[in-house]
Amino acid sequence: MIRRGSLALNVYLAIFILGGMALLQSTVVPVLSIVGVKPSLVLLLVVAWSIVRGGADGAIWGFVGGLALDLFSGGPWGVSILALTVVGLLAGLAEVNLSRNNLLFPTALTFGASLLYDLLCVAVLSLAGWRVPLLDTLLVTILPTAILNVLLSFAVLPLMIGLNRLVGGGRQLRW
Repeated sequence: MIRRGSLALNVYLAIFILGGMALLQSTVVPVLSIVGVKPSLVLLLVVAWSIVRGGADGAIWGFVGGLALDLFSGGPWGVSILALTVVGLLAGLAEVNLSRNNLLFPTALTFGASLLYDLLCVAVLSLAGWRVPLLDTLLVTILPTAILNVLLSFAVLPLMIGLNRLVGGGRQLRW
């Protein structure tokens, strides 16, 4: 039997929710892009869950979300796994060490996590031999995506807080 707040429940939730979001991100989101800018749905969920539950759960969700993204990606295997696991862990650790009563905190954390995720992906792709024009990618894709992710985080974080209350365990935050 799976208890509320257990590790198994966390993993099953991650597989179900992040698998579905990775499928949406790979199929529907590219069609709905705004001026070529697409939100990072899986990243948003991982960061929000990390804020709500901490670094360990954030790393689990990052790994599962990265695995799901890599399954639907045409890029090198493991890029999303590595980047999202690191981001999930660091976002959760930052939340522990910084004040969560400030509305600016989740906004800044989402922006920073979005930048870190994309820059880690670019770095890994570059190490794998892919040519990535860094300045153009930063200005045309990474920064606009980070801004869009911040705007969407205002809807995602309350949903993750509600999910945390539903499944139990973790910290109990208010939004």
